[in-house]
Amino acid sequence: MIVFKNYMHNKLLRLVRSYKFIPPFIDVGCGTGEILQLLNKRGIEGIDFSENAVKICRQKGLKARRANFMKNKKKYNSVICVDVIEHIKDDVAFINALNRSLNKNGKLFLLTPSGKMMKDDVSYGHYRRYQKDVLAERLEAGGFQVEHVEMFGYPFLHYARVFMNAVIKEFPPENMEASTKKSSYSSAFTGRFLRMSEFLNSKKLFMKFMDLQDVFSGGSKGLAVIVIAKKL
Repeated sequence: MIVFKNYMHNKLLRLVRSYKFIPPFIDVGCGTGEILQLLNKRGIEGIDFSENAVKICRQKGLKARRANFMKNKKKYNSVICVDVIEHIKDDVAFINALNRSLNKNGKLFLLTPSGKMMKDDVSYGHYRRYQKDVLAERLEAGGFQVEHVEMFGYPFLHYARVFMNAVIKEFPPENMEASTKKSSYSSAFTGRFLRMSEFLNSKKLFMKFMDLQDVFSGGSKGLAVIVIAKKL
């Protein structure tokens, strides 16, 4: 949803500045390049296993390559990983790959869905959602020092998801790989919900209202969890 993306992008920029992320950057699972565009002046490249996604990034003039990140051998000072780890069956191996891709003291920005598994997770291709304590523990076990953890999108986006799952009767079942590829291009919430999102996104007052969710960032509920971590 567009409202989610703009709110998340504003949050990402604030945290990247606050925690002094430095180039070179890599966006893991870059999709069609929204985050690459956001950080394009900071020396960022993207990696994705979708040939079509990488093609779109390159058409936009963005630096991206098609590869399996689990086999990545390049090193970076900053890794951005948004809505990816929940698509990976072996998340421990993925965390190890994130660690290997960072220089010493390099920084990781990781955002992943939180809350209960619902019908929409099938369409998105999610193996799991994370509680913030569980995610922090797994990162620490994988060689990271967690510097910041917060919940994202509570209460407005959190309850918007609950509502949409209640009113949409069925999400199209797909295999995990197909669902993951689809997640780079389109939302499971379409039609009137997408139009509503576009309308709300045009209202500056509403976007300021969204920022009020930061009051609840220290709690345990949210649409997603954000972690800033440093490689030891």
